[in-house]
Amino acid sequence: MKLICFLFFIPFILFSQNENQFLTSQKDIFIEQNNQGKFGIVNSKGVVLVPIVNEYIKELWQGGGFIVYEEITVGGPDYKEGVIRFYDKNIKDLFGRTFTRINNAGENTLICYDKNLCGVYKKTGEIIAPICFSEIVSLEGKLFWFYVDASLRGSLSTILSSKTISENKLPLNVNIADLDGYNLFQGVFNQDGVLVCNGQFRIVEIITYDGNNSLFAVQNQKLFMENDGETNFAIMNGSGELVSDYIYSEVIKIDGQIIGEISTETELKRVPLNNQGIPIK
Repeated sequence: MKLICFLFFIPFILFSQNENQFLTSQKDIFIEQNNQGKFGIVNSKGVVLVPIVNEYIKELWQGGGFIVYEEITVGGPDYKEGVIRFYDKNIKDLFGRTFTRINNAGENTLICYDKNLCGVYKKTGEIIAPICFSEIVSLEGKLFWFYVDASLRGSLSTILSSKTISENKLPLNVNIADLDGYNLFQGVFNQDGVLVCNGQFRIVEIITYDGNNSLFAVQNQKLFMENDGETNFAIMNGSGELVSDYIYSEVIKIDGQIIGEISTETELKRVPLNNQGIPIK
């Protein structure tokens, strides 16, 4: 099961005393639009805090900061590329760089994209995970499911702890649809950028998502290779602990009930599991 993170914006429906200004959740801070349709941010004294040159500006829900989208000229006057900056609620450009997309990922975190790769940043400016992942899904901002190039299996823990990756190790975007590949790398890290699992898994499926109480069905890369592509799933909790052996051909939910399927030569046995992944007797 895949989750989709959405951006939540405060709509521009409240006007200030200036018809070209829009109220924000921050006192004395306004989004202003000029006669050319460009946007910027000003204070109540008219001081420009973000230049009025942008295509649009959106405020994240509950005062989480501002997404500022600008078009810049690249490689000649006839080609423009959209870039995004993030400003915090105090109108500071914390990251000092642009992105191609930013997704709100919880109260304190953002998933930031540079073309086809992404990473996780705190809204206070710190890096949780550098941009090198093909896909990241936030589980309430406490845990983060990821899909990354398998070439990083042995070095990802170091990359996460150092909060950086060298240019020569930066992977190409993994084809997310290629779930039949022989060397995949999916996993989970926490809000501090620490791997919950040690890189041994090829497929990690989200069963339930409740921050640290989440459950995952995991398939081991080594066992997969040793058995020529035939291996089962185990169940892992949000702390990275396996709560079952590799016995399930599939783990599903039916009407809210977690079911572990065990295939034999003669039957398909369905085992009801509780929210800790333990069989219900």
